[in-house]
Amino acid sequence: MTNADKLVDMLKFDPSKSGSVAPDVFQDALKEITEERNAKIKEEVKAQLKEAMDIQASMAKADREYASTRKKQDKALGKLINRLQARLAGKSPDEIEESEKDEKKDD
Repeated sequence: MTNADKLVDMLKFDPSKSGSVAPDVFQDALKEITEERNAKIKEEVKAQLKEAMDIQASMAKADREYASTRKKQDKALGKLINRLQARLAGKSPDEIEESEKDEKKDD
């Protein structure tokens, strides 16, 4: 075996041939490609997670607003029902208004 053959054997490629590439170059290139792809995927996932978190926060806000509105409407409906019941009981509008004022004072 010549020294040139020993060099080729040691390097795992023939440096005297143009276009010869060491096996490590392929591994390094593959590693870089994988890292680039993973970085791109990471950015996409990061954007999607941020969007999901924003949507969830928006939904929670909408739920709170809905609950608040529903509570106000339920209270208004309750007042109307109380007035109707008072009418059915034979109370006059003045008596109904007076009893509502008394209820406000108790609150």
